[in-house]
Amino acid sequence: MGEDGAGAALSGPEDQEEPQIELLPDFCPIVFNPANQIIHPARYWAMFRNWKGQPLTKEEEPPEWLYRDMDETAGQVLEVLDEELQALKEAFFQATGCQGCSHVIPLAARLLEQYGDQIADKSTMAKMVGTNKAYSMARTPVLRSNQGVMPHPTHRVVTDDIGWGLCVLVSISERLEAMGMRTNTTMMRMLIEWHQKLMGKECTSTTAGSVVGTARSWCF
Repeated sequence: MGEDGAGAALSGPEDQEEPQIELLPDFCPIVFNPANQIIHPARYWAMFRNWKGQPLTKEEEPPEWLYRDMDETAGQVLEVLDEELQALKEAFFQATGCQGCSHVIPLAARLLEQYGDQIADKSTMAKMVGTNKAYSMARTPVLRSNQGVMPHPTHRVVTDDIGWGLCVLVSISERLEAMGMRTNTTMMRMLIEWHQKLMGKECTSTTAGSVVGTARSWCF
């Protein structure tokens, strides 16, 4: 081959590897996906857990970046959420036999499998999320004014992962409990209650503690 590369083999579309699509047996890998629906609530709560309803000063502002340098408080909450999710998935599998549950792996394993070479520090859950290059450019959603910053109650990081995430998971837990299969969703419920106050919505009953927000009522 010459220096100008004239002798190099040309590759056309026929030489490129085609993407492979795997058809999963059901929607369980989506419903129980250990991703945004547990990562966002843990991180956002940790950022604003001491917020008292007033704009935060410059010194009190949360980090500009949503995932970078996740603190260990958020990481520990995230670990508990993942444990609750995995236990719920196992109970659902026992009740239904849905084979898609076998595709739902713990969050740490999923991060390593999907982003392994992009994660700089794998020592803790917080470090795995916070040093993941693939996550590095997402900004923290806030409302900014002359007085400072406040949480953003209508941003999808807040609304989607509670109404279409944790509320769905807790609702599944309640249905399983009605069948005599009890699962622990203590952390999920705590985060639903914290976020619902932020959003001005009622997702759980304060008397019975059950989820009252359904996919339909959440839209109104």
